[in-house]
Amino acid sequence: MKNFMVIGYPKTGNTWLRVMLSRYASEKMPFMRKTFSHGMPEYNKKSYDEQHYQRPEELECENIVFITRNPADTLASLYYDVVYRVKLFSGTIDEMLYNPIYGIEKFIRFHEIWAEEIDKARDHFHLIRYEDLLECGLPIFRLMMEWIEEQKPIEEDLEIAWKTASIESMKNAERTSKYSGWGRTLGMNEKYKNENARKVRKGKTGGYRKEFTKQELKDIAERANSMSLFFGYMDFYLDDILFVR
Repeated sequence: MKNFMVIGYPKTGNTWLRVMLSRYASEKMPFMRKTFSHGMPEYNKKSYDEQHYQRPEELECENIVFITRNPADTLASLYYDVVYRVKLFSGTIDEMLYNPIYGIEKFIRFHEIWAEEIDKARDHFHLIRYEDLLECGLPIFRLMMEWIEEQKPIEEDLEIAWKTASIESMKNAERTSKYSGWGRTLGMNEKYKNENARKVRKGKTGGYRKEFTKQELKDIAERANSMSLFFGYMDFYLDDILFVR
């Protein structure tokens, strides 16, 4: 069995995987060493060119589950998190898009660095896309656990963990303060009624088209060209370059 770490940019599905894996571990292997990180110390304070981006050797973990998500969906979700939930940003979504701390440049820099690392040691990385996990669900989780355990996992344990990590289950966990830290800024009172202030919001894809202008989508797609190719988001690149003119 591999010791491993989960790495992902904020709002790419880190919490989703944390709930899934934690439940699986409690059912099957409580001794499993798992760590979750954004790989960016003080990422809420540093601009993209000041940010220190940790690499595998610094994180002291040879095997990494790397989760990623469509850049525009990630940034749209991040906007609601930093504005409504943790209240670290007060501008508009277009202002955040070009902000050096929260915007597209840091997202791209982070993914360019990890693309280099993945390319150097592909056998030590397992890549998960948020969209695939949302669409295919259990089979994607199964493949990840086969990679981690180096054997076929028990189906019943997988199903229990997957059910625990459903969007509705996680929303209920947030509402009832099941996991410490999730509601630290909500107060679990009137603020919870505002969906935009929740840690677990919609669990959907494609919502970015309602958030960004056509020009902003073109900017994101053009800037994310190289990472879109590496991480399999050329469909986004083509859609938002060719069809939003």
